[in-house]
Amino acid sequence: MDMMDELLPVIERLNKELKDPDITTFVCVCIPEFLSLYETERLIQKLTALDIDTHNVVVNQVVYPDKTEEGKVTCGLCSSRSKMQKKYLEQIADLYEDFHVIIMHKCLWR
Repeated sequence: MDMMDELLPVIERLNKELKDPDITTFVCVCIPEFLSLYETERLIQKLTALDIDTHNVVVNQVVYPDKTEEGKVTCGLCSSRSKMQKKYLEQIADLYEDFHVIIMHKCLWR
């Protein structure tokens, strides 16, 4: 029982620090796809229920297809992926309108 008595103050301090937004904030990172968005929302709801600050979301691997000067998309795969991601980017904008959301473009090396 001595070990538990020693750990209790440490756990209480850690709990207090995790709930202090001046010390701790969670930055959620996702990609614009169904499962990632679903898991991000679950995480945010759980952290909110625990009174842990989370007002930042980073969205990685966002594809914006290259276009010619005439506006024609140069890559069919990129175009398809971009269309699919658009739906989830709109959902992210709706769900996290009060959050600081950062969109990170995916670099496509040729």
